[in-house]
Amino acid sequence: NFSDRVNVQIGARHGNENFFKINNWNYRTTVPRFEPDKGECNADLRGSSEGALYPQLVTKKTILWYWRKSLCRSVPLHFDSEVQVGNLKGYKFILRDDVYDRLENSTADCYKGSNLPDGLSDLSKCYFGKKRNIY
Repeated sequence: NFSDRVNVQIGARHGNENFFKINNWNYRTTVPRFEPDKGECNADLRGSSEGALYPQLVTKKTILWYWRKSLCRSVPLHFDSEVQVGNLKGYKFILRDDVYDRLENSTADCYKGSNLPDGLSDLSKCYFGKKRNIY
């Protein structure tokens, strides 16, 4: 969608750890219609990356927060393995299989109150207002 606008941190004044991290999306710091103060977690977009560029000098312990409209929230990418492409050595970060799982008896559950099974998430807040689109 060409109407989407992402504002990111660029320049040395932000430091390596904040390189290309999001300030806002469409002039908002949270996913539209999400309410983090009511327990809807990972709705805050600040400090995540939209996937084109990531912070510099990451380590194996770094957690990269990844924002995509198609996921409708920021999700954590975790170190998986070292990779080698030619002479370039890098780190592979992955989205864990359990990222959309319900957490029983936990305040850390991002989807409490949802009747969706593990692995599914409601994307309607990012696309069509109140219409429900589940992937």
